[in-house]
Amino acid sequence: MLGTIQPEKLSSCLLNGADDGLVARFLWAWPDPVPYRRPRQIADEGRLLPLYRWLDAVPWGVGFDGGKIAVTLPLDDAAATVFERWTRGNQEGLEDAGSLYKGFCGKLTGLVLHLALTSALLEAAATDSVEPKTISARTVGAVCEFVDLYAKPSALRVFGDAALPVVERHAATLARYIRRHKMQRINAREMKRPPHRLPGLTEATPLNAAIKFLIEANWLHPIGSRAGDGPGRKSADFAVNPAVHGGSHG
Repeated sequence: MLGTIQPEKLSSCLLNGADDGLVARFLWAWPDPVPYRRPRQIADEGRLLPLYRWLDAVPWGVGFDGGKIAVTLPLDDAAATVFERWTRGNQEGLEDAGSLYKGFCGKLTGLVLHLALTSALLEAAATDSVEPKTISARTVGAVCEFVDLYAKPSALRVFGDAALPVVERHAATLARYIRRHKMQRINAREMKRPPHRLPGLTEATPLNAAIKFLIEANWLHPIGSRAGDGPGRKSADFAVNPAVHGGSHG
């Protein structure tokens, strides 16, 4: 099952309610945005049909009563060693983790086995090989690597970013933009216009709230001044703390 959800909806629908274990059962993905590139290839859907036929032809086991039963594919000895080592590592350092991430990691033991089984069958189907009798260490190792290098960081990003209050999420967006572009100062009115116009920060209210948050966090310092001696509105200028870019804070 694949689907998409906006961070705001994710927070209000799943992350702010009671932790009943549902959130931990999803395999989350939150990739970094990539520049648009014109597609040069199209998916060869014709390759899927032989895979489906191979998988559909995998025979059931036969029970004592002659009925169909599921076939168990065990890990071979080397795969069991890889899985045992990974399971111990998966449990390390969770004492101080948040409840959502701790629950997610707790479900990963079964998830790794499910993905390993799926991968082993798909590989056999893709190569038109005989049905595997065991799952190899190579397959289990590849799944463990995927979980450690992608699934876990994605879950941390979801449970961290999406679970933040809106003002903190907006402040984080602005902070990342400031650091990426090495900005020494910002102007609130300019930030609402191109080329800036950050997601969620194109209106004055959320942008001002994010700026206020970064002022309280010592990222920004108001430097606005009035033109002349009149009672007019101050310019919406803010200096960026040099420490943000690795300098000293004067």
